[in-house]
Amino acid sequence: MNYALGQINNLITVFLLLAVYFFLKNSSISDFLGGILIGISISIKPLAIFIIPFIIIINWNRKNKKLKIDFKRSSFRLFGVIIPILVSVLFFILYPTLWQGFVDINFSGEYTEEEINNFISITRAILNLFYIMGIQSSKFIIFIIIVLIVDIPGFLIYIFKKNSNVGINEGLIYGMIIMLLVYFDSWDHHLVSLAPFLSIFLITNEFNKKSSRNQIIKNFKIGYFLLASIVVPLSGVFFLTYQIFPFNLWASIFLSIIYISLLKYSLLETEEIQP
Repeated sequence: MNYALGQINNLITVFLLLAVYFFLKNSSISDFLGGILIGISISIKPLAIFIIPFIIIINWNRKNKKLKIDFKRSSFRLFGVIIPILVSVLFFILYPTLWQGFVDINFSGEYTEEEINNFISITRAILNLFYIMGIQSSKFIIFIIIVLIVDIPGFLIYIFKKNSNVGINEGLIYGMIIMLLVYFDSWDHHLVSLAPFLSIFLITNEFNKKSSRNQIIKNFKIGYFLLASIVVPLSGVFFLTYQIFPFNLWASIFLSIIYISLLKYSLLETEEIQP
């Protein structure tokens, strides 16, 4: 569906998957390369910026009751992220008029449709409700409020997690879900981008439980094809019910269930499993 719509989400998905691959190699140069890929993703779709907090290697040491930050590796990652963004900043310096359009499109929702449509973000659902009720509101303020409500609990739980099996892949899932829930222009076909990352999660989770190879492959197939095709029934429900209930909350609820489940998984106390 993304290919048919000419979407760039597939390209971003590839960059983010490659970033996970490099981050898992546990070396400074790999962290730097992974950061560059994250930076390119942000340059293509600025709202991918919500991923940045989750690539910082920061954890709460429960035994010593201290916050532990790997400054070296985190710095390499962040430095890699900054480089492609600086290239984009150069364009704004050379063409200052581009800045206002960039902000309006990506952070104020000025160019998103006011009419009811199958957006899946919580921000858009609230704005659509205000639109129906004839209430004037600041799109940017609503956006910031939703960001704080959705983002802060996720980031804090990611830092103070009890589950040592939660790593960079899960961090990217956190960031992507937050992006889809808060961004003005999130559509149901964007859910497809989550499929490979959630599939990796399913595989590693089964591996940590010491499941058989056949069981791991079975769960991967079921999980991937379910996640990659869930957009079809979710879209169908919306178009069957939008005249009565003009909100695409079904996809938002699906995303929220995944998000809350991941938060709960992060708080499970487990023994550290060495890769």
